[in-house]
Amino acid sequence: MWILILLCLSGAAQNGVAHTQWVVVISIVFSCGISDERTTSIISLDLPVGCIILIEIVRSIINYEGANGPCGIATIATAIVFYFLCRLVMCRAIHISALLAAISIPAALITWSAIAQFDTHYTDMFAIGLTDPVSMRHRLLMAPSHWVLGEWLTALLLTLFCATAPVLHAWLGGKKKLAIALAIPVWVISIALSLSLSRGIVSSMAVFAALTFSLLCAYRVVPWKRAVTGACCAVLYLGGLAVLENVRYPGVLRAYSGSEVSQVRSTEGRLAIWKRSTDVFLQHPLTGVGSGNAPLYLASSADQEETTGFASRTFSLPVQILVEKGIIGAVLYLSVLVFAAWEAHRKLRDPSTSREMKVITCCLAAGVIAVLFRELTYASLLEHPATAMLFTMLLALIVNRETG
Repeated sequence: MWILILLCLSGAAQNGVAHTQWVVVISIVFSCGISDERTTSIISLDLPVGCIILIEIVRSIINYEGANGPCGIATIATAIVFYFLCRLVMCRAIHISALLAAISIPAALITWSAIAQFDTHYTDMFAIGLTDPVSMRHRLLMAPSHWVLGEWLTALLLTLFCATAPVLHAWLGGKKKLAIALAIPVWVISIALSLSLSRGIVSSMAVFAALTFSLLCAYRVVPWKRAVTGACCAVLYLGGLAVLENVRYPGVLRAYSGSEVSQVRSTEGRLAIWKRSTDVFLQHPLTGVGSGNAPLYLASSADQEETTGFASRTFSLPVQILVEKGIIGAVLYLSVLVFAAWEAHRKLRDPSTSREMKVITCCLAAGVIAVLFRELTYASLLEHPATAMLFTMLLALIVNRETG
């Protein structure tokens, strides 16, 4: 069944929302039909997740304006149905580890081409006398077709979390050679992400590393000395990676200072968008403006002389949810995170949960928190079907109880 999950993610990566919906639905019907034992029980998280589809349908009828609404609703609906597919079929640590490893391999292959692309573009830029990679960062790495660069980087960040879990699963299980082999995608993806010159992306990687070993220690999956050692190694790896990349590509480290003109301009633009988003929210406080309609309302609220704050998105997931879903929707989406945290906590505290499953759960839970940290200043999870599906898949995997 995890092969069908890979097919769903592949379709979403190509932005084929309609085709992906049918594959997800057929996969759920097929998984229910072949299942002889009811291994998956309803949990508290399933209720708010299921209610989101109903709320989105009602909101689209009452609140729909513009051409973006149907696409946004389709993306969210597909991701939620995909969540239930993962809840049905992914209930064993070995199956989850295999799925995550399978996701990381094509992600690493695509990312390797991105590294080569960065090298070529940087060399060409340097040859014509341009020595500031920060101002040209959007031309050094270019997203595949049907992708916006920021959304593509978020998808790669999610695949990094997926790739790391099998490595820890194998390493702590005593399979050191397998862990080293599985670490290759982690190495490739992390290199590409650090070359993105995005402070949000690199900060999320650091948050992920720190939280993973903190959770492993807090839930007594590994001794605290081993957790501290692992966290230090992760931080040294990220720091060493940045230094080595700066040696190969001078100017890379300047991207994380935040003092470049383009970065100051970007910060000013975000502040302008958040200010206009507040005005839009106050006009539609309860139900919001509808899924995918935030750019439409933000653009209409801007002055003609406005030169900052291009409103292609809200550049903050909490702001986006408040503007598009209103207070009612925001409470519902927040309840999803609260119930997910509660179910993951119960799972990690359960003595019947195997050590292998706890390792995977801690890693993926840290990934969820890290990507939400990134989304504080960039709204991409609900914009593309692949990012939305990867995120709901992580939610399903961290709450799924082990069977067999």
